[in-house]
Amino acid sequence: MPNSTQTITIKGVLSARPGRFEDAKAAAYEQWSKTLGKPGVLAYQFFTDGSSERLLMIEMYEDSDAMLNHMATASFDRLLETVDIGVLEVFGDPSEQLEATLKSFDAPVTVYRTLSGGR
Repeated sequence: MPNSTQTITIKGVLSARPGRFEDAKAAAYEQWSKTLGKPGVLAYQFFTDGSSERLLMIEMYEDSDAMLNHMATASFDRLLETVDIGVLEVFGDPSEQLEATLKSFDAPVTVYRTLSGGR
């Protein structure tokens, strides 16, 4: 079981670009199918409320290195062609490198650090 002070959870709110919701769902499914089961990936799921053209993305990794590895080996191009990232929320204590990488996306990023030993 991963150390809970190292675990990184990401919540992202994605808005489909006009006329691209079906494409966004297909791209999300493709991303999900390529990611689930990778080393260090504990959870990776997309959700929709069914009444808007938004997707909620939840990702959980063993630690910052696992997420950085995922980001280095995944192709987000198809998904990013179909959505705009509204917000990224990070739960845990990301490394400086991971935090900088997440902030390189064109979206607001908020980091919620753990109270039990986080920086």
